[in-house]
Amino acid sequence: MINISDLEHAGEETSVKHNLESLNVMTAGIAHDLVNVLSGVLTEAELLALSLPVASEPVQALERIKAGVMLGVEFARDLMLHAGQNPAKVVQALDISGLVEHVLELLRISLSKHVLLKTDLRANLAVAAGNAAQIRQVVGWVWP
Repeated sequence: MINISDLEHAGEETSVKHNLESLNVMTAGIAHDLVNVLSGVLTEAELLALSLPVASEPVQALERIKAGVMLGVEFARDLMLHAGQNPAKVVQALDISGLVEHVLELLRISLSKHVLLKTDLRANLAVAAGNAAQIRQVVGWVWP
């Protein structure tokens, strides 16, 4: 005797699984395209900076643009990782203080010049095992 509700349930599970796989493929594709676009922006900013005086205000602005682009690239790579398209899911040895400071430096770009962000991150802490993408995500949530 075949239970129709079991067949319907199995069909629904297969449909949901297929939809999630499609969403992962689409997310990875969009993230990949975003990295390509951001690479072009980064290249243009670097070329423009070469034609300007080294310590000028426009060069400093270009450095902030480049830092923002690199943050966007990191976010896109995080999307690829979560979409299952990146084999770098492995846990690795991390300098948590250095990683947090790096993320905060990139986030400072979006803050008003009137906002001062102070941190008390200790250097030379023991190395921790973790996923850098997940740590960046947590820091981004804590410091919007």
